Amino acid sequence: MDRVAVFVDAGHLFAQGPKELCGVKLPRGSIGLDHTILRATLTEFVERLSCVPLLRIYCYDGTSQGPSAEHIVLADQTGSWFTLD
Repeated sequence: MDRVAVFVDAGHLFAQGPKELCGVKLPRGSIGLDHTILRATLTEFVERLSCVPLLRIYCYDGTSQGPSAEHIVLADQTGSWFTLD
């Protein structure tokens, strides 16, 4: 295998991310996410860990109301693919 892929559960990222970083759980709507920094950080981490280039970041999330503005931003990121479950 000469590539690595990353699978991100967006619900878990938004639910546990603030708790891990700040020690408190925050409502998803109150969390800002810099997608450029997240992508760069994930890319650097997995390429260093796996010693192969990144193929793609898959980000998935569940919703009962259709894509949100945040979902659309994630879907437009170069090199990533976003799905709603």
